Amino acid sequence: MIVSAYQNLVASVAWKMNVPRDEIDDVVSEVFLKAYRSLALYDPQYALSTWLYRIATNQVLDQKRSAGVRRETDLEEGPEPSVEATAGDEVVRGERERLVREALAELPGNYRRVLTLFHMEGLSVEETAASLRMPAGTVKVQLMRGRSRLRELLEKRHPGYFEGGAA
Repeated sequence: MIVSAYQNLVASVAWKMNVPRDEIDDVVSEVFLKAYRSLALYDPQYALSTWLYRIATNQVLDQKRSAGVRRETDLEEGPEPSVEATAGDEVVRGERERLVREALAELPGNYRRVLTLFHMEGLSVEETAASLRMPAGTVKVQLMRGRSRLRELLEKRHPGYFEGGAA
């Protein structure tokens, strides 16, 4: 029941951390295997989803470290287009997302993890803090610094492209 309820959440974490589509099932399997093996360590004070987010994030980071290779997300792996958007809007949105993901991948891990959980996964500051086992104040500081570094990277590489706070 737990796997059925949370496998999409875990797959989403892997996808948003640039795991290739053909490797996402392996990540999901490993995450639930690790969760099962360490079930005694789960603190029911926190939501199970938060605990699984942390395991998934750590699993992806461990795999990337062991592979020693940073992978790029293909354009076709972007989000599904909205019905209202025109084709031109979708191309621009997809390109912007790709550029942001590339810059995000170059940030130090602490900033990348906080930004991904908060902005891409939609976790609150408190949920992000619980997931990463750090104080909420630290999350807020890392969000601020991470956004600043991301903005600097994007402005340096693509002057004028991200004006108006769209990044």
